[in-house]
Amino acid sequence: MQKLKTYYPFLLAAILLVAAIALLFPYCRHYIDPDTTAYLTIARRYAAGDIAKAVNGYWSPWSCWLTALFIKAGWDEMAGAVIANTIAGIGFLFITQVYLLMFDINRKLQWALCAALVIFLSYAVYFQLFDDLWECFFLLSVLYLLLRDDFSRKPLLWVGAGVLGSLAYFSKAYAFPFFVLHFVTASLLITKGWQRNARRQWLTICGVAIGTMIFCSSPWLYLLHAKYGQWMTSTAGKLNMSWYVVGHPYWKESIAHLLPPVYPDSPSYWEDPWMVNGATPYFWNSLSLFIRQIAKLVLNELRFLLSGLQIAVWYLPVWFLSLIAVLKRRTYYADAKSYVLMYSFILFPLPFLLINFEARYIWYTLPLSMVAGSLVLQRMTAIRFPGRENVLTGLFAVAYIIWPLYDFKTIWNEGKAEYLSAQEIKQAGINGSFTARASFGNQSLIQLQRIGFFTGNPYYNMPYVNVPDNELLKEIRRYGIKYYYYTAGDTVLLKDEAGKAFPVKEAGGWKIAVLAE
Repeated sequence: MQKLKTYYPFLLAAILLVAAIALLFPYCRHYIDPDTTAYLTIARRYAAGDIAKAVNGYWSPWSCWLTALFIKAGWDEMAGAVIANTIAGIGFLFITQVYLLMFDINRKLQWALCAALVIFLSYAVYFQLFDDLWECFFLLSVLYLLLRDDFSRKPLLWVGAGVLGSLAYFSKAYAFPFFVLHFVTASLLITKGWQRNARRQWLTICGVAIGTMIFCSSPWLYLLHAKYGQWMTSTAGKLNMSWYVVGHPYWKESIAHLLPPVYPDSPSYWEDPWMVNGATPYFWNSLSLFIRQIAKLVLNELRFLLSGLQIAVWYLPVWFLSLIAVLKRRTYYADAKSYVLMYSFILFPLPFLLINFEARYIWYTLPLSMVAGSLVLQRMTAIRFPGRENVLTGLFAVAYIIWPLYDFKTIWNEGKAEYLSAQEIKQAGINGSFTARASFGNQSLIQLQRIGFFTGNPYYNMPYVNVPDNELLKEIRRYGIKYYYYTAGDTVLLKDEAGKAFPVKEAGGWKIAVLAE
């Protein structure tokens, strides 16, 4: 019973989190961004047993598998995805409490930070419905095993770390290279593997953990090889590294103006962008791209600063204090565990400097920032601010909820208008593939991708909208597209080969040209 009491902050916070997510569901259930349309489509395929189409190198499978289980059990797909992600949120909350206990963070801070996590996770579960929270939970669990006092003495923990590493990889492809790099270096610090008498043990631990991780991941690696014809951990890293340095994708030579959906029943090409992607140049392929990559590094440093501020105003000061402690090979506490935790806190964001930064990419570091910041705060309170513990504790915890509360507006009832439009479009008998002039970065593109998903009608993206009508018409005939949605960029009606305007239907707030019956 006494041990259970130590977890009271987590238990109460978990109950509040589940209640909050349930209360928010009617207002956030339609928040479906383009990524979510792909994930939910893949989950549907797994639930239907269509494994050949479901296997996907760009979108990681773990959350899709869980959502598919709920769909098979008769749940609504969105509800199933929310429940699966809520479980990840509870895991995230639990592992944070475990760290707070491991590092002897005082009880007031534990309560305050768990309360802050209720608000953060209520937002995060809906904002990023797939992958990120699960990846964080599994990777944080790996770090917990590494920090255990008996880690070096128990081979079962090495195996457990490898299993968790594979689950993190199934959750998000970034976890594969990070697990290997992080485990090798962190275990080196823990075992002092640079010393001759400890080197063999370090290599053995790494061999067991990484070998277990690769063994558990091998069925999925084989499926990717069978589908794409090459050995890979994912297509995401290859595509993103190229897209972000070049500034845009290169399409296959067979593609003229429209990006066809991957399969006849796909909502759009975004279900598997590898299938329409052409060349993938990288920064090492030319001097100009190398210079662009240097500029990208500078830009991503600024994005990292912004991402850190979105997590908490204290995040960046704590990160830089941790960086100084790691570089000086010491902590305020002469504690090896603190050192490894700070090292992990520093390491995780660094590879994203090559590609892009969003706050959700570094959610793994949020609990670590809480622990590292709490250690600093406890020391400051004891030495410089005695008697002000409650105020400082409150300020520290509140910093983690400012951005989630502010950004809730981006998901509150978002997508509901497109859902209702889709119902009207279906009622009007509009059923079949469609296209529109909506380029990347245009709000209409997101709206149309949602409508394509909600209606079940395949959407042919037009990445560049300045396409002459006669060439667009050729593309429409080439793919047998049935409808054209007019957007703000259209100033004249689309006409057929004889110069006659296509008939127009109005449904769901859209003017829709009927191209073929």
